[in-house]
Order: sequence, then structure tokens, then C-alpha cells
Amino acid sequence: MPVTPTRSLGARRRRPALIALSVALIAAGGLGSAAFYQMQNHKVAVLAVARVVPYGATIAAADLQVVEINDAAGLRPIGSGSKSVIVGKRAAVELRPGTLLTSDQVTETVAIKSGEMLVPIAVDSSRMPVRGLTPGTQIVIVTSPVPMGGNNAPTTTPGQIRATVIRSTGFRDSGPTILDVAVPPQDGPLLATRVMEGKFSVVVLNTGNADTPPGTGGAT
Repeated sequence: MPVTPTRSLGARRRRPALIALSVALIAAGGLGSAAFYQMQNHKVAVLAVARVVPYGATIAAADLQVVEINDAAGLRPIGSGSKSVIVGKRAAVELRPGTLLTSDQVTETVAIKSGEMLVPIAVDSSRMPVRGLTPGTQIVIVTSPVPMGGNNAPTTTPGQIRATVIRSTGFRDSGPTILDVAVPPQDGPLLATRVMEGKFSVVVLNTGNADTPPGTGGAT
């Protein structure tokens, strides 16, 4: 008569199969974790800013450095292989050390066009937007109407001079901010005169950029 295996003997026979299955599952999990870890830690070499580059200034090799970052979705920095292409271009915004370089931060357009004049103006911190005026900001300088001598009739409307902020120095609450602004050649002498007389106001031009809200500065 055949002998029926006891329950303990059947359990012992199934145990090697269970152990093998467990080992396989652990190995698969380990491989999956390793693949996920490598994916999350995939490094790419990109360009970062090494030192301050003013708006419109030519970018030199020493202004850039190569750093490695995790390749994450949403990041679009310029790869390190493009360094030779970027050197010689101009900063479309003021570049700050420690930030990753992106394509919208560089341009081939000359900040000060041929024939334009660079005029320095001092703006009291209480008469400019709270966030200040940064390089690249488009502004309108409103000059006060003044009587004209000779046979010319007095000026009845204020003049308007469009300008671009090239450099900005000084700090709020510590005296006036000095701005270097680029203006068309026909407006340079007039603006310089009005600056010396203190007869002008600064108005920020709304260019449609959400990061640059429109605002006005008072007469200085």
C-alpha cells in the first residue's frame, strides 16, 4: 500500500522552491532599485556662471565654469560642449555667479548700438520703482518743459526719451542710484542737460514681461 507523505515532509519539499522564488524576487528588486538609482543620479555637464557679467558685456571663457548636475526634466541649461560657442556672445541679462546658463541669457545683439550715447543719471531711491532698475530695463525719461529763448515759443509739453538701462550701481536707502542709460544720438545732449538741471522723471516701460511690472518714478 502506498505511503502518504506527512504534511511536514511536503512542506520541506516545497521550501526550496519558495526560497528560490524569494531569491529571484529580491534580485529583481535589487536590479530595479539600482536602475532607478542610476536614473535619478545621471549626471550631465553644463555651463554655469563663474563671475558677474554685466548686461551687454561680452562673455569670456573665465566667466564660465563647467558643473555636473542631475539630468532632471524641466532644466534646460547649456551643455558644456557649447562653451566655445558661447564665448564671445553678449549677456542678454546680468549674469550672476552660481547660476546655470540658459540660451535666453545670451545674445549676439550689441547692447549699445552704433551711434547711441551712454548717459549717466542719478536717481533718488524714493523716486524709482521699489524693485529698482536692473540692466536691460526699458525706460522712458520724461524731461520737464522749459521756456526757450529767442523767437521760439515756450515748450508746452514734456519731452520723452526712450532709453535702455545698461548698468545700475548703488543700493536703495544709501543715496541715489547711478544709471548708465543708452539713448539715441539726437537725445543724448538734451538728456545730459536735463540731468544736470535735475529736470527729469523716470518711467518704466511695460514691455509685456510679467517679471517687469510697469511703474513710475517721480521727478528727480
